[in-house]
Amino acid sequence: MEENQEQIRFYGGGDCHVPETIQSGHLRFDAIDPNGEAISVSLFIAPDPGVLPLEEGVTYRLSSSACDAAGARLFVWVSGGVQYLLVSEASDKTCGDVRDLMDAPRRIKQI
Repeated sequence: MEENQEQIRFYGGGDCHVPETIQSGHLRFDAIDPNGEAISVSLFIAPDPGVLPLEEGVTYRLSSSACDAAGARLFVWVSGGVQYLLVSEASDKTCGDVRDLMDAPRRIKQI
């Protein structure tokens, strides 16, 4: 895991508004890909609004034609009533490294 931590740098964070939530936060990271390029990674954190059929212990890859066209990947999971939404244009491997650092469940399903 230490090897991955060197590839992820915290950039900043603040309040934001995730749809269907009353309050949420946005954490911004730079993930360094194998070529040394920085790729934006955003993690949105909010109380789980219960809109998506999410179960604890599972990370869901969200299907979105708009995000797919832009090259972005969306992953969401819940833990203890909190919803985490990871958004990035990073590769699947880099997104996996970021999810590992954030203790996202390793079991993946598609929505």
